[in-house]
Amino acid sequence: EEKRGLIEGEPIPEAATKRLKTLQVKRNRAISTLEKAKSEYDRLVAEWRHRLP
Repeated sequence: EEKRGLIEGEPIPEAATKRLKTLQVKRNRAISTLEKAKSEYDRLVAEWRHRLP
């Protein structure tokens, strides 16, 4: 993961670490939801194409 802008050896504040983890969880859930939607879309497109003459 990108950690540009952090000073080497300087500890990250606990609040920032907690916020980072919260955002990572939200991002991962959003990615999962998007993947499910893409999969469902692909399934529906394949079903539609199969029915075409």
